[in-house]
Amino acid sequence: MAYFGPTNLPVPSLLGSRPFQTPSCPANHRVASFNHRVCLPEGSYSADDIHSLVPDDRFRYPQAQEHPSLMSHRDKLTTYTSQDRRNLSPTATPRDWTKYIHPEGLPYFYNKSLRVIVQRELTDQQAGEIFQIKEIIDQHLPPNNDFDVVIDPRKDGDSRRKLFFTYIVDHKQRSIFWLDDNLKVDVDTFQIPRLNSGMLESHCEYLYWKHIGFFPDVREQPAENWDELESSLLHLMIDVSGSSTTTCTLKLKDLENMDTLAKSAREKKKPFALGRYMSSIWEDRLTNHYGQPWARLNSGDSVYVAKDGSGSSLWFNIVAALLFGMPTTYLDTLRRVWPDKITSMPVWTEEIKPLDKDWDTYNLLSTVFLNANLAFLAIGAGDSNKDGAGKDESSGRTDTPDKKMLLSSTFSYLSILCLLVAIVITTTLQRRHRKMVRSDVRIIHDYMQALHASLGNFEGAAVVYSLPIALLLWSVVFFSIAFLIMCFANTIWWSNGVIIGGTTVGLLVTLLGIAKLLPEGLFTRSRARRSDQSATKTKGDIAAEHLLSATAITKKSFVGGFSAEWSRSGSISSNSGEV
Repeated sequence: MAYFGPTNLPVPSLLGSRPFQTPSCPANHRVASFNHRVCLPEGSYSADDIHSLVPDDRFRYPQAQEHPSLMSHRDKLTTYTSQDRRNLSPTATPRDWTKYIHPEGLPYFYNKSLRVIVQRELTDQQAGEIFQIKEIIDQHLPPNNDFDVVIDPRKDGDSRRKLFFTYIVDHKQRSIFWLDDNLKVDVDTFQIPRLNSGMLESHCEYLYWKHIGFFPDVREQPAENWDELESSLLHLMIDVSGSSTTTCTLKLKDLENMDTLAKSAREKKKPFALGRYMSSIWEDRLTNHYGQPWARLNSGDSVYVAKDGSGSSLWFNIVAALLFGMPTTYLDTLRRVWPDKITSMPVWTEEIKPLDKDWDTYNLLSTVFLNANLAFLAIGAGDSNKDGAGKDESSGRTDTPDKKMLLSSTFSYLSILCLLVAIVITTTLQRRHRKMVRSDVRIIHDYMQALHASLGNFEGAAVVYSLPIALLLWSVVFFSIAFLIMCFANTIWWSNGVIIGGTTVGLLVTLLGIAKLLPEGLFTRSRARRSDQSATKTKGDIAAEHLLSATAITKKSFVGGFSAEWSRSGSISSNSGEV
């Protein structure tokens, strides 16, 4: 069951200022509506055999499969002579129906007098049944309406009874509605709760544009719809080019191609592009709560209040401590890239895609340290093979320097093991990511969804992503220990003093560098934010002075009855912080 918000919430009417209602409703009638209030008698034919249908991808694409009657004739070839080909005629279409073929290849039929659309196939018998169903539906619609009705005949899997799945399209309000109060299908494609009438209107308009993309040729689109598409694409291009945290999921090059194709489609009157592009735009708007007071303005922000206990788990904190805190950095990056389970191509390009270059660097460093370890082991082996070195001839026991060399070699072997594991993991991650260099947003979304499903909601993925650099650091630690053990094997006191002093200074410099660099994101790329929500009053005053001289981009959008205006500025850095 789809969630429509509180039960006392007024549902917006698509017929005007107030919803249509049958003048006289008997006591045994029920009000059945999604956006309209119409009366359906209990136990009527429509209540049993007319069901609700949602114009989304589940309605169209899962059914695109080979017809069962063709399965047995797959291997049978039929030849036609020239005379046969001249006598061939197209399959007969029922009277008063017009057949169209979608650009993707799927046929559909439209009856202009009935205002009915049927997808896939239509026979004379089905045309008669659909005529009866349309008569029943017309009893509950206002006269002189501008509605199209989509009817999808199906057979019940158990009883084999004919069922008719429908939805009604209101072109004036650019929305769809149903004649069923209790919808038996999930109309919430994105699992976003609709908390007010504005969110409901946005979702219905998104479904309307999906309908236009599915059945583009049955109605000529007015000029204002094409103007709105061009205006929306222009606003998106301005937003993407002027902001590093845009909520648009497309890249600037893709938007430019869409704009060029949209203008060409408008000139040639091909509304398929209008439906496809507008549904994509409204999909982004839905996921970002467009038009709402809590609308998402930055791609990395969440519109939901963080729940208690939403931080890292105990096992993750322990592992992160053992891996020098690297998993925490990657966990923050992954959560920032996928806020509220939304995938954005610009954010992916900026945050995740460049990791491949980082892994190349880690591989190079691992190779360097691997050679250093091998050279170190060769030096130790040469010293132990010297004649008489490390042996007490009277007792035959190994003296202290040789024991230290053995311990030094052990730590060097541990360093080599860490390097080999790091190289294997890095190569595997690179191979996986390079496959998605030219992937579209949906493939990347599926990949992010798989990462999120890992242990601990990105925690397992963050640990794996951090292993190349963490194992490299552990290798450096083990190699340093091995080197120090070999140095302390020398019994000269001043040599040991120099080693201790140099080691102390090196550790202090390293710790100070880490303390300075880690808060700024040593292994991640910092992103400019449109606004610092946690900024203090002092920072805000300083930022306001800079904003007087900054270039602002003002956006206006009048889409689907909404009017929104806001200003966005670029990244401005000051001594007090970043805005």
